[in-house]
Amino acid sequence: MESKKTKGILALILVLVVLILCGIAYVYAVTDVLKSPEKLFKKYLANNVKELKETNIKPLDELFKRSQKEKTEFNFDMDVKSDETTISSNAKVKTDVQNKKEHAKISVYDKSNEYFNLEFLLSNETLGIQIDELHEKYLALENRDLKKIARTLGLDEATVEEIPDKLDFLETDYSQEDIEKMKELQDKYMKKINEKISSDKYKAEKKVTTEVNGEEVIANKYTLTLTTKEIAKIENEIFTELFDDPEFIEIYEKTIDKDQIEELKEDIIITENQIEDLKDADVNISVYEVNSKTVKTEIVCEESEIEFVINNKENESTILLTITSSEIEDEDIEETIKITLNHRYEKEIGTTTLEIENIYNKEDVEQSYYPEDYEDENYKIILTTEKKDKNNIFINIQLDDINKLMEDIEISKCELSYEFDENIEIEDFSETNALVLNDYSKEEFATLFGEIIKNASESYSKNQNSLIGMLVRYYMVMSSLSSVTPNTNY
Repeated sequence: MESKKTKGILALILVLVVLILCGIAYVYAVTDVLKSPEKLFKKYLANNVKELKETNIKPLDELFKRSQKEKTEFNFDMDVKSDETTISSNAKVKTDVQNKKEHAKISVYDKSNEYFNLEFLLSNETLGIQIDELHEKYLALENRDLKKIARTLGLDEATVEEIPDKLDFLETDYSQEDIEKMKELQDKYMKKINEKISSDKYKAEKKVTTEVNGEEVIANKYTLTLTTKEIAKIENEIFTELFDDPEFIEIYEKTIDKDQIEELKEDIIITENQIEDLKDADVNISVYEVNSKTVKTEIVCEESEIEFVINNKENESTILLTITSSEIEDEDIEETIKITLNHRYEKEIGTTTLEIENIYNKEDVEQSYYPEDYEDENYKIILTTEKKDKNNIFINIQLDDINKLMEDIEISKCELSYEFDENIEIEDFSETNALVLNDYSKEEFATLFGEIIKNASESYSKNQNSLIGMLVRYYMVMSSLSSVTPNTNY
């Protein structure tokens, strides 16, 4: 009987141990009990990144995503009033990302004059520009043999050597495989950064009173503290490893050459002596949590402070960045810059508001030498994005507050409209619409320049107020001045 009883008690103990371990595992996974300050700091910092990714920007997000893969036509219209005159500008742009083609037509005009008219065409790796006042055809360059063109135009050899044979910005985008490698590199070096920071650099504080977006809240606070020299050393070690990593070099050599990578390395990596010369101060990076939700991120170093707040609701997202500094240009004046990005979405209409405020401490300003230089400022831009139907998105931009920056100038209209349509067509370069200049001889360039000058002169006689007309007039004035011989006989 005793043996059976003992076995029963042992079995009960084992069951209890298993239940307790399961409970501990659940508590560890679901709640913050038993987690170290380091793990809690990383958890709520990661939550911040997650909240940022989930920021609601409908229907702007649809516009961004579809523009990367679908044929698009968009129109930009802006009217600027000055001295009772309204000057209008229009840009009509067609893009075909899949076939690497883009066409733009840009014009600036008022009721009486057309000041500027330009067409731009990119087809695969050929770039062309056409201006009616200069030539009826596109003046085009294929993305090849650029040094040869420079020599033909008579540039000196030192300048020619600075010109690449092919422009990298016209290269194709990174492949999906490259993007995956970038993510792996990011994870690899984030892990290395974590390994260089010891766990005693983190601390936790419970039920701390803090201010979030103007309201007092009680939150749990998790802080990472490093000195400026410690950060510099970690940064130096990581970048030294990164710039010697063959995987990094292989990816980025697709957009910049080895020499440019070496120059970048020299600019970024600082010496041990430079690190030693740094003023050593604590940098505190803190995340505040309420009910398992990150409510604020804060970076404090001496007299400077940065606060970052994200608030996502069902149909509204707000991002608030506050930067406070106690010194401006060697004056003891506290300045706070508040940047608020708010987006609301309702019934296919999204309203994005960007507000920037400069606020100065009034007591500090009163004691300064030039208090008139420190007036509070507030600027606001409002984008109203409306999805008209499946393939049409319209954006109205209000820049009323930006007009404060410009005297006697008012932006009365600023609008964009996007249309997605598989039937959009973009012309190709041909002998009838383009002059491809790569293989031109000196004589052919001389003939072309003669045509351009002749056309510009004719344009000047027809419309002296156009951009080309004004350039010709400026050239004529400067030429007449240079032809006058000063009288030195006194």
